Amino acid sequence: MPDTEDWLHQLSRASNAVFSQLGAVVGRAPIEIINAAINKKLFELHTDLAYGLLERQKLDLYVVPNAIGTVVFVHGGYWDTGSKAEYPFLAESLCAAGFHVALVNYRLAPDGVFPHFVTDVALAVQWLLRELPIYGVTSRAIGLLGHSAGAHIVSLMAVAPEHLERVGLNRAQIAAVVGIAGPYDFLEWLETDARAQKAMGTREHWQRTQPALIADGLNPPMLLLHGARDTLCSPAHAPRLAHEIRQRGGQVDWIAYESLDHFRIIGAFSKLLRWLEPKVLDDTVAFFKQHFS
Repeated sequence: MPDTEDWLHQLSRASNAVFSQLGAVVGRAPIEIINAAINKKLFELHTDLAYGLLERQKLDLYVVPNAIGTVVFVHGGYWDTGSKAEYPFLAESLCAAGFHVALVNYRLAPDGVFPHFVTDVALAVQWLLRELPIYGVTSRAIGLLGHSAGAHIVSLMAVAPEHLERVGLNRAQIAAVVGIAGPYDFLEWLETDARAQKAMGTREHWQRTQPALIADGLNPPMLLLHGARDTLCSPAHAPRLAHEIRQRGGQVDWIAYESLDHFRIIGAFSKLLRWLEPKVLDDTVAFFKQHFS
């Protein structure tokens, strides 16, 4: 996982950010083309809303008429790269399905060290619950959705109480959580991966960074999605976390998509790349609708 993702990051920089990590892998399609194809008439967009005082503590809010709830999306990028600016295509697809969407930035390593990035997303949820009515949002239903490192972050918020409690919230305020291609049990490679260590901080905290090792069974309903061809983050992570949650009486499902890898699974949210696997969006939408109602 670390070596390949490092190569992708270097490729992105070398191409002067013309291709994101996603765009470089998913059908070689430039991310600009994917995002340029969105229908901006679907939603009312509010950009760079500050949920905190720091530069990275900002979110973009996509508001649609008659939505049944708000999906908060947390991007990936090895905890040290990535941006909400790469994911309008995902917001469009979820808006078309009947959800408001918040794309969240958070502190990145080395400035953002565990639990800073988790606390940032919790603060974003706190801000949304307080401020959404100002933007005409009446539904209080909140769901969390994350990809890769973002899936790790939202899963931590689901399986451990301290992250939401740190900002005065609790897990009962989260209706559902979907993790896509997330690392949930990675102590073994954390031992030798300097890049990940910069994000996870001192060794004494490592146990608390592992969702599969700290699940208490009191999580909101969770759905874990993974590509069976994922060579960056093993597909074994999803069933491992699901097993630990179920052992403790928690609610969780997981799905593997045979044709998808680490990036195609998130690219499939785009209407231009939906053909990669339409069920990714369908399964995500159905899960949120089930638990928002």
